[in-house]
Amino acid sequence: MREAKRAIGRRLLEAARQRVTSTDILLHLMVLFVVPLLLAGLTFLSNSISLLPFVIYPPLASGTYTLFANPESIYAEPRRFVGGMTLGAFSGWVALKIATALWYTVPPGEMEVHAGATALAVALTTLTTWALKLEVPVAFSAALLALVAGTNLTYVIAIGLSSSLVAGVYLVWHDRIYEQRGQFLYRTVTSDDRVLIPVRDRLADAETGQFGALLAAAHEAGTVVLYRASPRQELPAPQFELEPTMVPVPGAEGEDPRTPTPDIAAVNQVRTAIEDTVDVPCEVAIEPGEPDDPEGIRAAAAALNCDLIVTSHEGALADPTDYLVGIFSGDIDAIAFHAAEEATSWSRILVLVRGPGKTSRAMIDFATRIATAPERVSVAHTIEERERRREAETMLAELVDSFDSSIETRVARGPVGRFLEHNARYYDVVFVGSSTDRSVASRILSPPTFQHLTEVEADIALVHRG
Repeated sequence: MREAKRAIGRRLLEAARQRVTSTDILLHLMVLFVVPLLLAGLTFLSNSISLLPFVIYPPLASGTYTLFANPESIYAEPRRFVGGMTLGAFSGWVALKIATALWYTVPPGEMEVHAGATALAVALTTLTTWALKLEVPVAFSAALLALVAGTNLTYVIAIGLSSSLVAGVYLVWHDRIYEQRGQFLYRTVTSDDRVLIPVRDRLADAETGQFGALLAAAHEAGTVVLYRASPRQELPAPQFELEPTMVPVPGAEGEDPRTPTPDIAAVNQVRTAIEDTVDVPCEVAIEPGEPDDPEGIRAAAAALNCDLIVTSHEGALADPTDYLVGIFSGDIDAIAFHAAEEATSWSRILVLVRGPGKTSRAMIDFATRIATAPERVSVAHTIEERERRREAETMLAELVDSFDSSIETRVARGPVGRFLEHNARYYDVVFVGSSTDRSVASRILSPPTFQHLTEVEADIALVHRG
């Protein structure tokens, strides 16, 4: 019962995390905590030193919300925020001085403003902010409130000081939290440093090894572990880190006792292919077992402290084998690599995403590891209705924003299969999610993307997040 409650709690937590990372609720949550505390601090300061008049708070609150709620907006620039608000306040003060000299019949400061003063304040604000390229909507609010703040320069100074304080807090928040949010909110796959590669006597073992090695080599602590499950009964115990290429063969009379076993020969072939192309530490583990036993491979990955399995896959990905289903049923990240042709590098990469979530972010992370440059990575999403284009573009922009701004995003209209048929040939490898994180009902209503992978002219990397 306790384990069931924990499992339910983990699922609810994961659902909440995905909800936060998949919409602008994340930014609104930040605004919910940052903006009220910041304005409350300024109010406390104002009450303590009697310097900041209360009329500064409407434009200040509006501008602060604009900064934190939409950090990617052209108005979310500290220079524009401080300069625009201060120019607006100054323009309003100038308009008030002119109106006081020419038109006012009541003392300035009462809740009555001359129409001419309003027009002049808006005109001056437009002219000054446009000339200095500091246009910001909140500048006009600051200008109009200056007309009821009195002819003293205190209001202008207060606007300049308070907006500077807000901008300083925003810069710290933007650089330390917002720009680094992928490290603690999105669970980016930065921990997949030890990559287990099963050696199963498949044609694509060498290419799979090189692919996994590139993923590991992207991190300074990356290591490749070549794992071999041998059905040979005479193998006495697991063998680790086999540096020599020749090992004794029990019971081989009349033969050179240093003759390489089939297991060592198979592992060394993959190891040589890796060491010839990738600079990454390479360990070896051989133990008794069945080469195609997914449970044994997952157990070995856990025992060897590996956090990613990269295995070769032959045949149609649209109809996964029992082996692949077994590999993807564990809680360790896994990639099934389907090689279309022999390759040693993958520089142009396509990532197909269904929506936001941990699998999509993992695929982008993997793609940026092996790409020659971030701009060589394309993240794509397909839609059926034209009306969903803006929503899809926003989703993709949020996905790639925590990685690198030079990553290309593409929204295509039409079926996934047709998109791949027309575009896959221009890429070296296509990353696709395994949909193992989706419910059965969801997979029935919307079939997984990999089921459309029938004839694709590129290598395929099918990704499972444990």
